[in-house]
Amino acid sequence: MEAKRKTAKVKPPTETQPEPTAKTPELDRNRIRQLIEEENPGSKIDDVELYCHQFLTYIEAAQNVLTNGTIVAHPRTAAPMENPYVKVRAAALGAMKRIKRLRKLDKLWTEARLYLDALSPPNKK
Repeated sequence: MEAKRKTAKVKPPTETQPEPTAKTPELDRNRIRQLIEEENPGSKIDDVELYCHQFLTYIEAAQNVLTNGTIVAHPRTAAPMENPYVKVRAAALGAMKRIKRLRKLDKLWTEARLYLDALSPPNKK
């Protein structure tokens, strides 16, 4: 007897999840690796890969904090609590700071800032 596989339902983007625009730069592992290697020629591949992983974790956590804020509702009780991604973001940043062999990362962080600015919700005045 063959078991039926359940398929995951994909949620459509909501107002809090903005659609990427043409101005939004793409930050994937290949682009991050390219930017690091441009400014740090001859760097060890393990340093580059570790930094890429932590950088992607940082970006994902920063996106979540930008979208949902630093205080969120607990999923079960709806009580206010600190967004868990705040700690994930801080841990990823700490791990990146410990990789001291990669010196020049200005281009990477400039693109990251542009990427996060494009995704951040507009300020309400």
